[in-house]
Amino acid sequence: MARAFFELFKITSEPDYQIWAERLVRRGLQRRNPETHVPSNWDTVSPHHSSAAVIDLLVEIWAFTGRQGFLASAQRAVRQLLNKETSSGRRRNQRA
Repeated sequence: MARAFFELFKITSEPDYQIWAERLVRRGLQRRNPETHVPSNWDTVSPHHSSAAVIDLLVEIWAFTGRQGFLASAQRAVRQLLNKETSSGRRRNQRA
């Protein structure tokens, strides 16, 4: 849903859409903190709910708004993915 509001904001420049997009992203991060995640919340192949999709949205919102909190959240999520991958015994460049 946050992605939809953000896309509407980019098209219309309507500030209410930006407010809702950012609010929904923050709420989602509070519920799905990458450092304390439950695997079913972040480790999914769904293109809309996967870690990659969340990271992509955070980086896009950061690039558009310049708000560092979104970049910091994306960086935390990336670190979580890398730590999980390397702690599972797989190399980073090795395919699953």
